[in-house]
Amino acid sequence: MKPFDLILRLFTHIALVPMLLSLSFAACSMAPKKIVDWPAKEGAVINTETGEPIEGAYVIGHWRGSTFGKTVCFHAEGTRSDSEGRFVFPAWRNEDRFNQTSHQYDTTRAYKRGYREDGGKTYRISMVPFIGSREERLEYLRALAGGCHHAGASNRNLYSFYEAIYLEAKSLAVLPAEVKALNSLQYAVASSAVARDDEMDMDIEEFRRLRESYIREYLQ
Repeated sequence: MKPFDLILRLFTHIALVPMLLSLSFAACSMAPKKIVDWPAKEGAVINTETGEPIEGAYVIGHWRGSTFGKTVCFHAEGTRSDSEGRFVFPAWRNEDRFNQTSHQYDTTRAYKRGYREDGGKTYRISMVPFIGSREERLEYLRALAGGCHHAGASNRNLYSFYEAIYLEAKSLAVLPAEVKALNSLQYAVASSAVARDDEMDMDIEEFRRLRESYIREYLQ
């Protein structure tokens, strides 16, 4: 093959790459929606040391998946454990929120005043009495503030969980730096309170104004 012919063929192949990629993305966007029915999930919160159930624990669930190499949290649930330590998340259908994500899975977290998580499984949560200083407790509580940033209106299900954590942290914060550090918990409470399904289409500043307005009115 002549050098000119080789170069021409090479440039032809390179020129085709963007077009093929565009066609590939178009095909993905026209792909039928992936509807996922999640069944109701039941679990329990147990005291590791005694084996006894823990009543009144706040329990949240996060549903996650992978998209474009990143993990997103697209649904959230929240409830409390009953007198036997049991909790239930209702069944739900994911029809259009990140329904093309792969490797979908769910995780849980639990909170109860005076306790800390102690491992366990997703739906058998172990907790033990918290032993530590006031400062250590505040740090533990702040670490529970991680959100579910793409869950839309279902983030409202997390409100009671974050509010309970914030109220305990507020009762413990004494030093000015500690009071200031409550901001992350205030943001978690407020973000869940004003959550809505169209928030990804909102201007980020508009969402921040809603959140700040809630903090000023209810948390200060």
